[in-house]
Amino acid sequence: MNFGKIINQTIKIQASGNNGFLVTVGCGRFVYSDKKKLVEDLEEYLSDPKRFEAEYNKLNLGPANIGDAGSASLPHTSPHTHIVYGS
Repeated sequence: MNFGKIINQTIKIQASGNNGFLVTVGCGRFVYSDKKKLVEDLEEYLSDPKRFEAEYNKLNLGPANIGDAGSASLPHTSPHTHIVYGS
């Protein structure tokens, strides 16, 4: 058995009050309205975290200003997935 981290980020999945999910991976937050898409993206992330993180970083969201909020989508994501940033 090999010990060590598979990924360097903490992953947290929370059910929302509107039948969706808020997924936090490191400092990135993703909102899902489709649980199958959540599982697909999680499997994709775990299979190649560096590629997934590179795609995320290409969005160049940068740090949000206090009070600013917004959303974006990764190029391969469906309308059921949104990246949330800011407060």
